[in-house]
Amino acid sequence: GGRMENKNATAATYRIIPISQILEPSRPMRSQMEEEKLNELTESIKSIGIIEPLIVNDAEGKYEIVAGHRRYLAAKRAELGSIPCILRNLSDVDSEIVKFSENFAREDADPLAQGIAFAEILEKTSWPIAELCRRSGISPSLVAGRLALLDYPEDIKIALAGKQIVLAVAKQLAQIDEDAERAR
Repeated sequence: GGRMENKNATAATYRIIPISQILEPSRPMRSQMEEEKLNELTESIKSIGIIEPLIVNDAEGKYEIVAGHRRYLAAKRAELGSIPCILRNLSDVDSEIVKFSENFAREDADPLAQGIAFAEILEKTSWPIAELCRRSGISPSLVAGRLALLDYPEDIKIALAGKQIVLAVAKQLAQIDEDAERAR
C-alpha cells in the first residue's frame, strides 16, 4: 500500500539500532532501579528478546532514550547487539513530557524526581502550570504538590528520595518547623 506522508514533528519511525549508538537519558526518572527487577527483565530479554521497543530521540547522530531506560540496561546486560526502537523527532520539552507521562503512572516513581522534572520543564518552557497539565494530562493539584516538595527541608527530601518515608509522612513532617523535633 502507499505510505502516507506525515509532516508531523512527532512522526515516528521503527528502527533496529546498535546498542553502542544509544545514549542513556540525560536525567533518568527513577533514582533507584531495583537490582532484582532488572535481573528479571534481563533474563526475560535473554529468552524472548525485547517485546516493546524503546522510544528514542535523535541526538546528533546518536539516539537518546526517551522511554525504556530499564529495557536498555537489561538489554546491555543480556549482551544484545542492537535494540528495536521507535525513533521520534521530538523537541527536548516534548521528550521530557513523554518520558514523564510514561514514568508517572508507575507506582515506584520517585515523587521528588517528578517534582524536579516538573520544575525543569516549567523553567525550560516558561509555561504556566496549566499548559504543562494540558500537555501531560496530569492534574494541576498533583503538579503543585510535587513542586511543593522541592521547598521541603533537605532531611525530608533525602529520606523521601531514599524511600525511608512515604509521601504522606513527608507532608506531615514538613509541617514541623523545629529541626530537632522533625529529625526525631
